[in-house]
Parts: sequence; structure tokens; C-alpha cells
Amino acid sequence: MNNNPDLKLVAQLGDSNPFDHGGQFVFIDKTGINSPFLEVLEISSGNTETEYDKDGNVLIYGNMEWEINHIGLDQCIYVDGFLYVKLSDDEDDLPDHPIWFSDKIEIVAEFVGLKPIELIKKFCSENVVERAVAYKSVADCYGIINFDSHPHYVQERRDLEKRYCSHIESLKSN
Repeated sequence: MNNNPDLKLVAQLGDSNPFDHGGQFVFIDKTGINSPFLEVLEISSGNTETEYDKDGNVLIYGNMEWEINHIGLDQCIYVDGFLYVKLSDDEDDLPDHPIWFSDKIEIVAEFVGLKPIELIKKFCSENVVERAVAYKSVADCYGIINFDSHPHYVQERRDLEKRYCSHIESLKSN
């Protein structure tokens, strides 16, 4: 049996030029083995200036290093004023503790300019892109390190292109 994920990019969020300015990618595993996740691509260091010839062809890419962080996009359930990771369709099937940022929803909502109930609805949504926006809001407010303490670093632009370009093209063709 093949346990390898079959990833599908369902949304690209953030800048339209993620390699030069950072961006976010929402993936699902078509096999259903892995939970949906958000990859956050950020430029961690280097010169972002790219040089072009008179025809617009790239001569030299900036000397950059990119950081890739993962955020799991578990659907939540809101019970008695707290957010819990949804384990099943049974409302009584809750983890022992609310999700770590459950008591910080008002702070996060204010930070990103939403009403708390709007943010809660995003976490509880069936729509994985809505959940991505909600989780990224927490990461922006409290730091992405709270979701991924071991990011992946990429030094070569061609490695990013290999990782993302076919997914981006597939997304555009849908």
C-alpha cells in the first residue's frame, strides 16, 4: 500500500509573486491520509533584487534564503466559549483541553481587524481556506514558531520553483 501523500494546492494566499515577496500555500492530501496544511513561505535573508535584461529575462536572481513553515489546519468546534480541535462529528468527542490559543481569540481578532465571532467561524469552517486564514492570523499575532519550531530552509530559487510551480500552474488551470 502506498502511504505517500498526493498533494493538491487548493489556494495560494498573499502576494502574487511569492518567491520574491513571500506567500502562503494551502494544500490538501487527496489520499486523505494527512490533514490539510498551510505552507508559509518567507524570505529570511538576502538581497531580493532580481536583475533583468532588456527583454525581461532574468539575468541574476537576488541572493536569498527562504524559510518554509507548516501550520496544520485542523477544523475546530466551539463549545462553552472555547475552541477545540474537532475529532469527529460527535460534539461530545472533545480533546481534554481547548486549543492553545482558544483564550486569545479576542486579541487575535482585534489584531487582524475581525470580530471574534468571525474568526471563530473561520476556525470551525468546513472550508480549509477559511481555516488557513484563521490559523495564519494566530501565527501573525503570536509568531509562527508556535506552529512550526523546525522550519525548512531553501537557498536556491530553482528548488522553490520545483516545489511549487507545478502546483501553482495546476491551480491556475482549474
